[in-house]
Amino acid sequence: MAHYSLIEINKCAGRLIKISVIILTHHRLELIKKCLESIWNQDSHPFQLEIISMINGIDEETKRYYKEVNGKHPCFTYFQHPTGLKVGDARNEIIGKSTGEYLCFIDDDIELPQDYFQVAYKITSSYQDVDVFGGPDQTKKNANNFKLILGEVMQSYIAMGPTAKRHKSSGDSIIAGTEINLILCNLWMKKSLFDDGFAFPQNYIRGEENILLGQLKTSGKALIYSPKLLVFHERKGSFGKLAKATYYSAQYRTIGFFDEVSTFKWYFLVPQIALITLAMTIICCPLMACILLGIYLCIITIKSLLITIKLKKVNCIHLSIAFFILYNFVYTIGLFSGYYKVLFKHEKL
Repeated sequence: MAHYSLIEINKCAGRLIKISVIILTHHRLELIKKCLESIWNQDSHPFQLEIISMINGIDEETKRYYKEVNGKHPCFTYFQHPTGLKVGDARNEIIGKSTGEYLCFIDDDIELPQDYFQVAYKITSSYQDVDVFGGPDQTKKNANNFKLILGEVMQSYIAMGPTAKRHKSSGDSIIAGTEINLILCNLWMKKSLFDDGFAFPQNYIRGEENILLGQLKTSGKALIYSPKLLVFHERKGSFGKLAKATYYSAQYRTIGFFDEVSTFKWYFLVPQIALITLAMTIICCPLMACILLGIYLCIITIKSLLITIKLKKVNCIHLSIAFFILYNFVYTIGLFSGYYKVLFKHEKL
């Protein structure tokens, strides 16, 4: 492994490109430590880096750690917002302080593969006219059974629909990027986009990238997705945390339909129609409802068996089945709650 100082640049490379790595954090000290270490330990590359992190609220532990990091790594800077902002507003705040040609958005629970910036440089060199690019996230290799199985379920269309593409790293081909396959924890954007007036939506707590990416696509900007540009993401560690994240992701997906019409796709209606159909069938024909539920359980049980066989963890098949049920039902309820917030609480954001 070739360690390097963040101010050391590979002089043999072509045009130097300055990038701003943008990280938002709050009360996740151990995760942000691993995240930053994965940046410090990258293989050599020709990027000039600046790393800007915002502590989004009171967090003295992280602040003490950041003071130490700031003294060791001159290209690292941080600031703290005393009360905390919604994530969209917070990212806009960091962007205003960045000076890179590209902005590299990663989450504080991300770890980068050792060659991450080398892969990114190949993309910036080969696709200089592209405005936005990104790749999938994968489960961390040292994850426990709960997180490993969750990561596999997230790659299934049965659980995630088309957004399962955000978590798949198969194939080599670079394809068109959309808010369906691009994910904010692994996303690169040209700074000039924000200088031209684009911004993350205000007041969003989940899914803020969907709106921005939809607006960029509608405006004719070039977006691409590379399966080779992957990151390792810390998965949720409990059903409660997973349910909460799933619910709000769905809720803000629906709100996004009203804020940016281009983010609406017909397939987002599938889980809603399925739940309405099931509810009506339970009322009108309980026997048929039992048959439909039986078919559904058979499908997710077979899929769960295949997942756990692949991971050699068949004894954990119950976890996989539970994840499918949680995603299918909690996400659908979250979608409906979004309509309620927009139509009855007038929360067009």
